[in-house]
Amino acid sequence: MSAFLDPDEPPLAPGDPRELHTDEVGPEYPLWRQDNVVLLSVGIDIGTATTQVAFTKLHLQRVSTGLDTGFVVVDREMLFESAVSFTPYDEDRAIDGAALGAILDAAYRTAGVDPAQVDTGAVLITGDALKRVNAERVSEIVSRHAGDFVVAAAGHHMEAELAAHGSGAVRLSAERKATLLNIDIGGGTAKFSVVRDGVVEQTAALHVGSRHVVVADGLVVGLDVDGPLGAGGLGWFEMGAPIDAEVLDKAGGVLADLVLDAISGGGGRWWLTEPIADSPTFDALVFSGGVGEYVEGRGSPDFGDLGGSIGTSLRERTAAPGFAVPTWPADERIRATVLGAAGYTVQLSGLTTYASPTFTLPRRNVPVVRPAYDAGSCDDGQAVSAAIERRLAKLDAVAPGETLAVALAWSGRSEYARLRALAEGIRDGIAARIQAAAPTILIVDADVAMTLGRILVEELGVASPLLVLDGLHLTDFEYVDVGAPNDASRAMPVVVKSLVFR
Repeated sequence: MSAFLDPDEPPLAPGDPRELHTDEVGPEYPLWRQDNVVLLSVGIDIGTATTQVAFTKLHLQRVSTGLDTGFVVVDREMLFESAVSFTPYDEDRAIDGAALGAILDAAYRTAGVDPAQVDTGAVLITGDALKRVNAERVSEIVSRHAGDFVVAAAGHHMEAELAAHGSGAVRLSAERKATLLNIDIGGGTAKFSVVRDGVVEQTAALHVGSRHVVVADGLVVGLDVDGPLGAGGLGWFEMGAPIDAEVLDKAGGVLADLVLDAISGGGGRWWLTEPIADSPTFDALVFSGGVGEYVEGRGSPDFGDLGGSIGTSLRERTAAPGFAVPTWPADERIRATVLGAAGYTVQLSGLTTYASPTFTLPRRNVPVVRPAYDAGSCDDGQAVSAAIERRLAKLDAVAPGETLAVALAWSGRSEYARLRALAEGIRDGIAARIQAAAPTILIVDADVAMTLGRILVEELGVASPLLVLDGLHLTDFEYVDVGAPNDASRAMPVVVKSLVFR
């Protein structure tokens, strides 16, 4: 686990970005360490235009709800934010692996962080960068330069939610009991997050971004031919042709209007996801992303794209007398996604985790399946077994011997007879995996992992590698990373990802 909690580590030098203020949180006390975990988290955002790295210290504390216990983030401290670097591309417009590795090395070196000290985190390959990269290859590069537990994750919905957290929109919504729309506009896409009372209720993405047109020395050197300015048929831009500032400003206004039109149900064919459904009346808009810097008039440098034109147009339009929704300032703008990734990627399993002697950690990029059965029938072993068999029969992306995570619903009293019936259903449902000695992770909604694991291994004789986690809510098409347990609390850090290697 993190060096933050190692009492034998030599004292850190004053000003070290990893320094922990023990007088504030008290990790020197054994009892404190049983119910508190401090992790070092990294967020890496490889976007269409820029790449950034951020390190966050996360303090998680055990809380109890009824008979269940779990860990929640009670404090987060930003330790280091890297410089904003242009995402490096090679001559074929694919991401340049060597240059990306150099950016990561420089960020870690400047922060004074060794990759081995990182407990958790996420790499987001976002926007149009997804079109220009083999995500598995980038994951290898990141793991080599940034640490084995850092994971690659990408997807419009995940990016939108992380941006809403990183921008401060979630915090503002919770504090003011408000319904906000966070609009995060980057180089290739605009992400929308509807946040009500501190909860992200909807996310969506629109094909609008600052790098849809790139200009150098008065010539068009980059053009998104599939976007509104290319496929839209405006005919204003041609690769290699000269262009003037007036046309760029006009194009920025077109994209700004498309963003604002999308708020009220427009957007047409430029949605990259399902559009925002049943848009509520928003108390305010919050703009983040690189374009958000220009919306707030922060005088960002000219990157030779449409960022300034889009941002200026949005600022003017939202400030006009006829525009009814106010704009609230964001905590972070261009850094919103990477800060969200560094601070919100981790969950911890509950108190009663169970691991068989043959199950080794850490595990990375484990696919999750969730058998479909009524949580009220969780003590019906035959129903659970049939549901697991049906779900695994449709699974063709995982080889029989590879690690698989099975998410299970549980409700009602945690009585032995009910848990025994669930365990028998699980044993029968994963019988083929047990026979093949395939490692399996069981993830249960409620706080029953230790008892369930002991029944499976000690009473039912399941000999294949088995890990049982609880207090986590997962579903199909997600992936998890599981780290080694903390020595004091025995909690395991779990990173949950959606749409990995898209």
